[in-house]
Amino acid sequence: MTRIWNLFKAAHLVILLSASGAHAKQPNVLFLAVDDMNDWIGSLGATPRAITPNLDKLAARGVNFSNAHTPGVYCAPARAAIFSGQFASTTGCYRSTDYFTDHPEIEGLPQSFSKAGYTTFGVGKLYHHMPGSIDVRGWDDFHLRKPSQRQEGWSLDNWTEETPFPDSFPASVFNKGKEIKGGLFLEWAALPNEKEEKMADTIRVNWAADQLGKKHDKPFFLACGIYAPHFPNYCPQKYFDLYDRDQIELPPIKIDDLEDLPERMKRAKTARSKIHKELEAKGAVKDAIHGYLACMSYADAMMGRVLNALEKSPYADNTIVVLWSDHGYHHGEKYDWGKHTLWERTSNVPFIWAGPGVKKGAVTDVTASLIDMYPTFVEMCGLPKPHQKLEGTSLASTLEKPEIAKDRDVYLPYMTPGEYAIINKDWRYISYGDSGEELYDLKSDPNEWNNLAENPKYEDTKRLLRKSAPKKFAPAAPKRTIGKDLIIEGETFRWRKEGEKVNPKKTAQSGKKKGNKKNVLLIVCDDLNTHVSPSGYDHIKTPTLAKFASKAMTFNRAFCPYPVCGPSRASFLSGLYPQSSGVIDNKADIRQTRPGTLSMPQFFKENGYWTGSVGKVFHSPRHEHGEVAWNAVHRFNNDELPVVAETRKKFEADNGSVELPKNRKAWRALEKQAKSKLDAQTPPGYGPSGLSDEQHKDGKNARAVARWLKEKPNGKKPFFITCGIQKPHVPFLAPQKYFDLYPLGSIVYTPEKVNLWDKI
Repeated sequence: MTRIWNLFKAAHLVILLSASGAHAKQPNVLFLAVDDMNDWIGSLGATPRAITPNLDKLAARGVNFSNAHTPGVYCAPARAAIFSGQFASTTGCYRSTDYFTDHPEIEGLPQSFSKAGYTTFGVGKLYHHMPGSIDVRGWDDFHLRKPSQRQEGWSLDNWTEETPFPDSFPASVFNKGKEIKGGLFLEWAALPNEKEEKMADTIRVNWAADQLGKKHDKPFFLACGIYAPHFPNYCPQKYFDLYDRDQIELPPIKIDDLEDLPERMKRAKTARSKIHKELEAKGAVKDAIHGYLACMSYADAMMGRVLNALEKSPYADNTIVVLWSDHGYHHGEKYDWGKHTLWERTSNVPFIWAGPGVKKGAVTDVTASLIDMYPTFVEMCGLPKPHQKLEGTSLASTLEKPEIAKDRDVYLPYMTPGEYAIINKDWRYISYGDSGEELYDLKSDPNEWNNLAENPKYEDTKRLLRKSAPKKFAPAAPKRTIGKDLIIEGETFRWRKEGEKVNPKKTAQSGKKKGNKKNVLLIVCDDLNTHVSPSGYDHIKTPTLAKFASKAMTFNRAFCPYPVCGPSRASFLSGLYPQSSGVIDNKADIRQTRPGTLSMPQFFKENGYWTGSVGKVFHSPRHEHGEVAWNAVHRFNNDELPVVAETRKKFEADNGSVELPKNRKAWRALEKQAKSKLDAQTPPGYGPSGLSDEQHKDGKNARAVARWLKEKPNGKKPFFITCGIQKPHVPFLAPQKYFDLYPLGSIVYTPEKVNLWDKI
């Protein structure tokens, strides 16, 4: 008996020692995030199918969830739920608000890893991209391409001065000659392959890969988020070349798919369907999907760099890898393009796990949510439980034995309290509160084409699914504005709490002023000197300026703050001299050189103005401040020059469309040659364009402003409208009638005033 007891004690000691050793050898974690990627990855076999060899290889190493869903219907609420472990119905983060602002007691995922003794590294888009959205707590090293991103996030379009931009802008057929706003929606273009290393996502993954090549004495949590395949779909040409545009399979679409929706959603999606119809009319549906697939392959290649670095490192065998996308994306399904829905295309996402404790080569259709990651890490990595209750379910047992995992209901909140979806392998139930319901039998109707919610036969099914929804829904978090509520404190920031009084100097604006507000129209010309008729140069024919000057005040001795476009514009749009703004060339962006600077249009907008911009106001599209500054933005291009159109038609007659991959390189060279005498910067192009006023970008700019002044989109608000005229900047290209004003033999040259320098 004594011997048996001793054996029992020995066995117990072995178990304790094993447990202690396992805890001491905590697994590392590689946490990989992509943006807007739906389930078209190769290993899931969807249609269309992206070429994603690196993600497929990762899936072969672990468990691939084919029925995983986002915890929020777009970036901000999804990521808030992932990092807090709580749904919007608990935190109030239904839209673009941050869990750590109103709930500082919530311990974010990096904090839990840090408390468990992990070294925590972060890079790229992990939180939402807007200013003040990065939870800085718990990170040992959160790598930022620009220090200002700690406060400012990064611009919605993610394209800074280091990041390549297409030579032609807008680049896509959908956007050419029209308004561009909202983060370059439905923009796609191939970039030169040699620019890949300058792309923001490439820089981020290279940094993450570098960390895996270093020695780490403690377990690490390395989180790397990239922006691709979020629009704009700009990526190197080689990823476009992976696909034959004409062979791309389109996702299935039902002609009358919107007819059985609740009335509110039917109205909203019928309006939204105009986007798809416009793409169809332009024959550009496949082109748009081509751009998205190319960026999926680019994202796959970037993730492959990090995974290859792990494979070559000494940490390969003891690192848990998880790859996820914050939500999916519609490409015409239910006549929508984008996310923000409770349907399959928004909710279903790639979700792959690999590493210790994870079965290899398994695909499971058990229903899971990205919110399950936090509790899974708590169990698999021995993390202390956070203060808040985690609302997901640990997937540890599913990862170990996916073949015996049981299905469950997964909850997905919408953007308004009380609206949600409940999803499992068999059903999707959607509630819009008092605005109606949807119910889909996923076994027989995987495309969600037949709404069964009105059929009395399914009342019990709906009742059972509703039981998985929360009993209470937190009110939406207070809406905050960056200018008034984001408080800058040294190198970090915090958000003003409701009711808190703060020194206005610490915020991005100093409060609204009382009194009547006047409208403002700001017209900005490019490279225009004082050689105009109001300044005494009567032989220069500028009758509109002369008429305006007759009713206004003219400054005869006005000077720019810097003799280069970008610095000058950054200066007068911020009220700062270049030595203060830090912008002294055309590449620099004041949002990076002097973070927290309030631009003139943002100041107007936050003081109750409707703000609109057309043409060149900020130096270039990549310097544009977007929705934080403007209610509406237009950037136009000239129509195709007749000399180019003639050359293109001849080329296409012999070779087919210039859009064909095989023709692009040759056509670009021929196009450049065709317009070299007219549309060039150095040496400057010169001559009649063959276009009318209406076909020139400046003609479009002026007409857009005129429409605003007539149609009054500002409503009852005062307006601040800027009109950026690109001329007389090179190339010296204009309609014939303006050249006719100045016959070569009659041009008069007036030398500069001799006393000008004496008075400076």
